[in-house]
Amino acid sequence: MKMAILGDQTATEGFKALGLDAFAVGELSGAQEVWQAVDPEKYSVIFVTEPVYRALIVELEPLRERVYPVVTVIPSVLGGRNAGRDEIRALVEKAVGTDIMFREE
Repeated sequence: MKMAILGDQTATEGFKALGLDAFAVGELSGAQEVWQAVDPEKYSVIFVTEPVYRALIVELEPLRERVYPVVTVIPSVLGGRNAGRDEIRALVEKAVGTDIMFREE
């Protein structure tokens, strides 16, 4: 199973040390250019830091309908704004038909 990470330099360096293919995004405005270098067919899992995910949401949307690669949103080293949680919530709601994870009681 081959995995990749797209994110800021700090995040990608840590994952690269673990053996993942790392694609560093310097400025968010260049995220699409970095994404062009990624071949999704080569990976089972692609981790994407929240800021990069938000910059690539349109490009990543077609992958949501596929089994592989699984695109997983992770917080950046600066913290997150719950994009990963929101993504999981949407997937669970799609699968079971209701929001069972974060429903307000």
